[in-house]
Amino acid sequence: MRCGSVKSYGIHLRSLLGVALLYGALWPLMEVGYLAHRFPAPFLSGLAFYRRYSRFAGGPVEYLANFFSQSYSRHWAGVLAFTLLAVGAWLIARGILRRFSPGSCQWLAAGFPLLILILAGRHIGVLFILPMVAGLAAAWLYMALSIRPRRLWAQRAVVILFLLASIPVYYLLASGFLYLCVMCALFELLARRRPAWGLAWLAFAAAVPYGMSYVYYEPDIAGRYLRWMRMPQYGRLANGLLVAMYLYVPVLAAAAFVAARLRLGGRLKAPLRRATQAAGIAALALLTARLAAFPFERPGWVYADYLIHQGRMEKALAVLAQLQDDSETTRFLSLYALARRGRLLEEMFHYPQQASSEALLLRDPIYDTLPAAAHWRSIVNLELGRVNDSQRWTHEALTAEGETPRVLEGMALIYILNGNPDAARTFLHALEKVPFQAARARRYLEALDQDPSMQADPFVARIRPLMLQRDYIGTWTTEQVLEQCLAANPSNRMAFEYLLAHYLLTFDMEGLARITPRLKDFYRDLPVHVQEALVGYRNVVGSLPPGIDGSAIQRHIESRFQNFVFLWTRVEKGPPEDAWEILAPRYGDTYWFFYIFGRTAAGPPFQARAARPQHKENPR
Repeated sequence: MRCGSVKSYGIHLRSLLGVALLYGALWPLMEVGYLAHRFPAPFLSGLAFYRRYSRFAGGPVEYLANFFSQSYSRHWAGVLAFTLLAVGAWLIARGILRRFSPGSCQWLAAGFPLLILILAGRHIGVLFILPMVAGLAAAWLYMALSIRPRRLWAQRAVVILFLLASIPVYYLLASGFLYLCVMCALFELLARRRPAWGLAWLAFAAAVPYGMSYVYYEPDIAGRYLRWMRMPQYGRLANGLLVAMYLYVPVLAAAAFVAARLRLGGRLKAPLRRATQAAGIAALALLTARLAAFPFERPGWVYADYLIHQGRMEKALAVLAQLQDDSETTRFLSLYALARRGRLLEEMFHYPQQASSEALLLRDPIYDTLPAAAHWRSIVNLELGRVNDSQRWTHEALTAEGETPRVLEGMALIYILNGNPDAARTFLHALEKVPFQAARARRYLEALDQDPSMQADPFVARIRPLMLQRDYIGTWTTEQVLEQCLAANPSNRMAFEYLLAHYLLTFDMEGLARITPRLKDFYRDLPVHVQEALVGYRNVVGSLPPGIDGSAIQRHIESRFQNFVFLWTRVEKGPPEDAWEILAPRYGDTYWFFYIFGRTAAGPPFQARAARPQHKENPR
């Protein structure tokens, strides 16, 4: 008895040590703050919030996934949540595989949590994983209980009870219900050799979603059967991993049964058996390497957006500089981050740009299809002092993503700026109900109690002087929007720089000339791209705009422009590809290059058909 207790104690100790080691390994690998930004999920404590998820099949597991996602706001909690998820997935997979094949199945089951961690750490929200894991857990429970009774009637009773229980399981898990049915059917058909019960499980898999669609109306076939199962829509590697995760346990269980039935382990010759084992270990090693590569890769503009949200502008710009992407999303983020760092007119042409200023404010309705557009429009309008416009887009974000912490905090700040502290308190009390956010909400509430205008808050103090003093009704151009901001506060630096950027991006030299007298209000030395544009303007018009003295143009800018013109005169009548190849290495980050080609050298590779038609008036 004592020996058994010591053995049990040793097993528990090794298990705890294994969990601790996994937690330590995931600590530097899982960037849970990024996941919170990429997969924002609303969650408020209280029955009122849960009710909205109780009205459709699969709602309860979405509620649970949203709760799980709140752990991302704290690194230790997020890593712990993923550690427990991985351990649970491994135990479930191992337990199921043992029902189909003798042996421990330790290593066979290890691939399942690795796939989950890889996909959950980069590509899909946990909502598309928890239903599957819960469905497999229910199947594991069925397998464990169905083999215990020795009497036939008791075995039948277990099956019937689980068949009936599968109906509320469908309501709870949606697509996770299919995993319960499929695994139970495989278990009955293969391991238990009871085809009648196996067919019964398959019949329930087909009939229950269809029947429940009349209770929780769902006319779409995919919605009935596959809700919360993510379809492939990524690159080949990610799609392959996604399919492998969803099929891992069912396919491996069937394969393990066949291998055990045919006694392949004993029949295979030693070299072939060793090769099979080596292939399995290599597959696990590759999955582990893929997971370990997380800190060394950055998934494009989404990661840059996360860094901007964190206030890490320099690192965000470094990520954006590495992208060969001139989409609206990348251009908006680079322009916004540069403006926040005060380097917009010094470096904007170092990043991918196109001959359009639409990416400055994302005002065109075409951007409504971008999932993040409402949030971006909200933050840029708030920075410009257009608080009412920001409020509108924050409400749009509230509709799109729900009561996430960033939306609730944004709404509270907007109502504080608009002088409505009571409405701000409503959103702060909601923020107080979000896990891990109560302390932050209380700090805001205490500040409001002390001063309803919150003048001491640095953000409020920065934005309030920029706010518009009157309402503008109608459809306005980008130029008019920015001029309205400057009319409200002539010292609005971001509005002024965005207006200058608008003129440069649209080749509006007349607009640039109109506001050049105000350059001295913001700059002691003119920004590089403004100097480049003014040199080009002078060569076309014959003189600099009023208010600009020739000494404002630095000597090296003059010299560089003359060299650019010299090279351009040699290549302007030749193929565009040759001109690009000669000019891009030295001048691809200048306004002159942008003026000729309609884009910067940064971004996708050059294509002749994408080059901007030459102006009637070129920079020389």
